[in-house]
Amino acid sequence: MLNLILLRTFDDGGATALTLSLVARRWRGCCRTCLLPRRRARLVARRHRSAEGRGALLPFLAANVGLYSPKRVDLAGCAAAVRDAELGAAAHRDLRSLDLSGCVHVTDDGLELMLTTSTGLQRLRLATAGGQLTGESLRLLGSLQALIALDLGGCGGAVGSIARSLRLGSGPGLQQLSLAGLVGLETRQLEGCLEACPQLRTLDMRVVLAATDTTLALLARACPLLEELVLNGCPCVLLEPVTVTFSALRCLELRGCQPSSLRSLFSETRFPALEAVDARGCATLSDAQARVLRKTDGVWTADNIRV
Repeated sequence: MLNLILLRTFDDGGATALTLSLVARRWRGCCRTCLLPRRRARLVARRHRSAEGRGALLPFLAANVGLYSPKRVDLAGCAAAVRDAELGAAAHRDLRSLDLSGCVHVTDDGLELMLTTSTGLQRLRLATAGGQLTGESLRLLGSLQALIALDLGGCGGAVGSIARSLRLGSGPGLQQLSLAGLVGLETRQLEGCLEACPQLRTLDMRVVLAATDTTLALLARACPLLEELVLNGCPCVLLEPVTVTFSALRCLELRGCQPSSLRSLFSETRFPALEAVDARGCATLSDAQARVLRKTDGVWTADNIRV
């Protein structure tokens, strides 16, 4: 059953108003013949590079989003063409998932309109989309009570607003959170984010320089359900000593960190559920440990060699 409309353009051609209108007409025809249920409709736009293609995106969104109210909209593939007008055309109250990765031309006005209109959002990706965001619109994240997945990687210009919005409302229900690349995040702000998200299952803190062993101790207490943790490129994470328990943690990535030893990670008491550790690039470890380590039947191995 057709549940996906994919607009795909190529480097030598580019989208045109005619090709987009033809796709839109075919989509409407499919809906009338019940091949595309409205509740499962998903709109994905890809690689609009020509000037005519950028101009065609807005009328396409205005015509079809309003008509079919797709639950998921992915604009990452045509990020260079997305402005506030396109974002406003994609906004509707039934929207549940929105991907704006790389949409650097979106401003606070556009994002504010989206967040005040689509208050039922469950998944939101803003990775590297913070070029013109000052933080005023990000404060509205606190009003998204249904949010379960949030990617803020690279939105470094508004780290204070990010921490504040999580504390004010959207944090309690979050299960997936990415703060990757927020090098300006201060220790106090980082700890505030973690304390506001007790239901986290997945956390990405790669290249968050404020992350330390103290942060891990707070994380273990604040997020007891955490299963996956990414700490790649966090130089202040030394893992000595680990005196807290991560009872649910299954996967841990430490690439580029500086731990003196991984011995504490092998503790059945502190990490009873841990199954895999990626320690590649850890210059402080021996060659035997600076690998992808896996636990099988209680034994830790790397490339089938016991460590």
